[in-house]
Amino acid sequence: FQMAIDWFPGIFVFWICAYVTVCISKAARIIVKSIYIHLIAGEVSISDLLDTWTVVTGGTDGIGRAYTLELARARGLRKFFLIGRNINKLEAIKLELVHHYSAEVKLAVFDFEYDDLEKLPADLMDMDIGILVNCVGIAPDAVGTMEELPVGLPSRILRINLISTIKMLEIVLPGTVKRDRGIVVNVASALG
Repeated sequence: FQMAIDWFPGIFVFWICAYVTVCISKAARIIVKSIYIHLIAGEVSISDLLDTWTVVTGGTDGIGRAYTLELARARGLRKFFLIGRNINKLEAIKLELVHHYSAEVKLAVFDFEYDDLEKLPADLMDMDIGILVNCVGIAPDAVGTMEELPVGLPSRILRINLISTIKMLEIVLPGTVKRDRGIVVNVASALG
């Protein structure tokens, strides 16, 4: 028994050292990868996607809107299919894309919270989609546990932030795999 007691502190120190080593290794990997991606690697070419459609969910506000405009401005994309719940906001970004970038824009009014996901625009399956940007999402007003959040909010967040992304992938991914080209960008709310 005394031998086990003498042995325990040594194994405890070993596991702490192993844990710290793994954590430092993960952090170093992230830092090296970030330096490589941002400073060494060249910009990913999307020239083969310029004539394809870019589908954006949640592209009327925030990150989704900025992402859409940046793809038009900096990357030269000119075909957008925007899905959102507010027709006025959709029309506003369409006007901006058409006016500033001579883009071709299709709109679909769809509320990922309330509308039946099976009724997403059917023409998405037949379109030549090169890029899918999933930005639709919500988050609670304040961080809290499930019991602290308003009743039903966790389910709404799950449906809007995650299930909608999976459904969009189910629709778009088969075509991108078949054509052997495409990019999927999933933007998620850390708070959500």
